[in-house]
Amino acid sequence: MKRKKNIRWAVLAAAVLLYLGSLWTWKETEAYDNLVPLVLSRPISAEDGQRIWDAEGEEEEPMGFCFWGETGEQMVSCRETGGAARVNRIVLLGNPELLGAGGLAWRDGCLVDLATAQALFATDRCENQNLIVGEQVLPVVGICDDARPAMVSRAEGTQAVLNQCILAIPSSQGRVLGEQFLMRWGLEGTVLDFYPFQALCRNLLLLFPGVLLGSLGFFLEKERKNLTLEGIRSRKQLPLLGKSLLGIAILLGSLWLLGRQVTIPRDMIPSRWSDFSFWSQWWESQRENFQRILTTPLGSQWLQMQANMVKSMVCSTGSAILALWSVRRENHADFAD
Repeated sequence: MKRKKNIRWAVLAAAVLLYLGSLWTWKETEAYDNLVPLVLSRPISAEDGQRIWDAEGEEEEPMGFCFWGETGEQMVSCRETGGAARVNRIVLLGNPELLGAGGLAWRDGCLVDLATAQALFATDRCENQNLIVGEQVLPVVGICDDARPAMVSRAEGTQAVLNQCILAIPSSQGRVLGEQFLMRWGLEGTVLDFYPFQALCRNLLLLFPGVLLGSLGFFLEKERKNLTLEGIRSRKQLPLLGKSLLGIAILLGSLWLLGRQVTIPRDMIPSRWSDFSFWSQWWESQRENFQRILTTPLGSQWLQMQANMVKSMVCSTGSAILALWSVRRENHADFAD
């Protein structure tokens, strides 16, 4: 019996660790709560992007954004060290901090990934070094967080390479505000709506505490069966009654707080409950949205966000399953006793 109890505690400890892992990975995705990606079906040039940037700044409530695109692999070299490397060149226009390229917000130049910096300069302290890209000489102003060999710089000229955009808007309103942004500037493209999956991640975080609250409710139900009217009148069971009432208050308060944390996307609520075709249309739109997300080449930070969301969902579900198994085994053991 003692061995079985130790196993239950070990499983519950594993569930707690998994839950902490889900919280940690979800914390990493919160930085994207106010960022919404757009994919342009018709790329724009740097000149057009600059025109939109200037005009948006004159709006009454301007949106922060950053256009970006990949120009393909290019050879870069350093005259001082003689090193050379092939990198994927990324160009951007707008607020570079939205793409994790804050070093370009106040200086002209480029960013390179850590591996390329070490290959070219034998160190990650590459500031004030110069890179040769074709006929350009660009000063290196810092390191970019990219798993691939990459160089990030500002977009220049008329070459149409800007085919994606990041908007600094709440993801809960991403689809509506993103489509408004496209229409306002005559752009053709689609909004990648990550919010339903972010909402799913948040809701799955409630599974583990929900299982623990369910266990508390089961325990209180057993305590209630031990209460008798005669015992309460004789005051012998007053401590047990007080403990039960306190437990019920904690359970109800916790359920109320847990319910307030449930996230439901706005577009998931029909305007008329008699519209029976709403759900089929909603699921179809989400299926198309999911396909777009899977088939669209996104930046490394968005790929990392997707990986963190998957990890969070797996850890949340795993922790709830382990906790449920441990609680059920405990309850079965109590019944056996």
